[in-house]
Amino acid sequence: MSCICHTLCLFEEANLNVIITREFEQTRFKHLPILKSDNKGHDVIADFVSQYIKNRNGTNNYNENVSIDAKTGFRRNNNIIPMMENSVYPYIKYLQLTKNGIVYVLIYSTSYVDSDKFFCDVDCFKAFQYLDNLDDLLSNFFTKNYNVKQLRANKMVLNEIIDETLDFGIPQLTDYNLLHQYIKLKIEEEPQEFKDKQSSNSQIHNLKNLVMGNEVDTNIQPDAASSAPKEDIYLKSKIIETLNDSISWRPKGIHYKKNELFVDVIEKVKFIQDLNKDSSKNIKYHQVEGSVMCKSYLSGMPVVQLGLINDMTFNIDRINQKGDEFKFHQCIQKIDTDYYQNKDGNKLVTFIPPDGEFELCNYRLDILKERKNDERSEIVQIVEFTKTFKERSLKKLKMPSMKMNLKIKTYFKKNLVPEFLRIKIPLKSFIDDLNNIDLTFTPKFKTDFGTIIYNLSDDFLIWDCKNIKGNYGEKIYECHVQFQMVDDEIMKLKKEELKKQMDAPPLRSGPKLEKIYDELQTTNSSTIYRSEKVNRNIQVEFEIPYFVVSGLKIDFIKVDEKANSKYQFFSWIRYKTENQEDGYKFNATARLLTNK
Repeated sequence: MSCICHTLCLFEEANLNVIITREFEQTRFKHLPILKSDNKGHDVIADFVSQYIKNRNGTNNYNENVSIDAKTGFRRNNNIIPMMENSVYPYIKYLQLTKNGIVYVLIYSTSYVDSDKFFCDVDCFKAFQYLDNLDDLLSNFFTKNYNVKQLRANKMVLNEIIDETLDFGIPQLTDYNLLHQYIKLKIEEEPQEFKDKQSSNSQIHNLKNLVMGNEVDTNIQPDAASSAPKEDIYLKSKIIETLNDSISWRPKGIHYKKNELFVDVIEKVKFIQDLNKDSSKNIKYHQVEGSVMCKSYLSGMPVVQLGLINDMTFNIDRINQKGDEFKFHQCIQKIDTDYYQNKDGNKLVTFIPPDGEFELCNYRLDILKERKNDERSEIVQIVEFTKTFKERSLKKLKMPSMKMNLKIKTYFKKNLVPEFLRIKIPLKSFIDDLNNIDLTFTPKFKTDFGTIIYNLSDDFLIWDCKNIKGNYGEKIYECHVQFQMVDDEIMKLKKEELKKQMDAPPLRSGPKLEKIYDELQTTNSSTIYRSEKVNRNIQVEFEIPYFVVSGLKIDFIKVDEKANSKYQFFSWIRYKTENQEDGYKFNATARLLTNK
């Protein structure tokens, strides 16, 4: 394995203060000047900080490209280059990754090596993979929303994690399921300085009580770090023994009172169809990304056998983990293709599971290639999407109106009920000019199933079909929507008629949508921002338990442990299908029907 860095630094993204710095010495770089600073006073870390600030502020001739991370809420600046070089010494390289408000930097020197061969000498993908794994380790050891103060208060834990994951700049074990067995340092929830001040204040208070002759508080407990022996704080690490073992992903000596194995088969569907085309080949994309997730709480060194049954075209000939379609965990020991008489994708998988949560395998299926002409493989199908425009009436002083009709079918088992099924319909898909909608009249909604919600801020409708049942296309569900449109001539005639009348105008009941709409639109950034996010795609969001599109089924689970002939365990299997984020959509514009 090759070295990926000579110095590892962690910075705080907000003010770029150093959290921790670790240097790794190499024999072939013994004659190099120290990476941190040389005889001329050049500071390598300060040079990286200056380049990072220039890229973040967009002063290096990069277009400003700033976004917000939806999961963490941190500000993400896409100007920052992941790989940079020193401004004075071009053979010193920086590889940085910014996540969760922390900047991870690997500093590598290619001195005495031709700088053109830098990418051959250092595996950049391995370096960035290590930084990503390091961020995952910190989120597991601390909390998912850990902050810089928590890292500064636990520098000993941070040093221990770096020591176990980097040896002379070479990546080692980065599996949390193994590392948490050996790193036993207590994690401080608050900075140690605050605790020291609190304990010193309590001691001073007790001294004052002694002098004044008052009672002394004897409930103060000494600091655990100072009173506990070193053997209780530092547990001798056995990671080297685990790595040299043939089963490096699972340590020995694991014991649980109750042996359990949880298996989740999760599939995410991406589906894109262009309804504006009448051709039967208007489906542009239909793909399934699945994963088999496991949570293992098994004692000892168990051997698990998993029977996989294929109902469609699920091919898992992935013993050596080659190819692009299927990827398996390294714990897979054997895949028996002769166990079942029907060998059409049916396999028996044998593996020794890691402790805790892990991904047994992931796969990708292109259903569009396997689909036949008469076969319906989508989960939700739009049967009809039409609109009807009703003209104004000058005699009756009636405004024009726009009616929309949407018909759908579901294609999953009749006894299944989704956790949720929502259809997002943008108003742009059936109304060209949204400014012509008259919100002084409340829109009318009618559905065969569920409810309809009008989102005023983003100009779309949500058809919430919770608890809808599958029927394999035997039943059609409809929703009807009617909006009244604005007509200036009728508005003038109505005002003139009101002036002639002696009675007061009728009182209006219900919410004043036009005022709420104006307030929401003024809070938005600009009308340009609104026009950018408005689209004509109908999006579907769903989550269906006990159902998978690929047809993959787990026939049985068997667990054996050589050291225990009476080994008892409990297994739990779940299936779930959901849509990919913004991945199940229809490109549709409502078809105009003429009134008879």
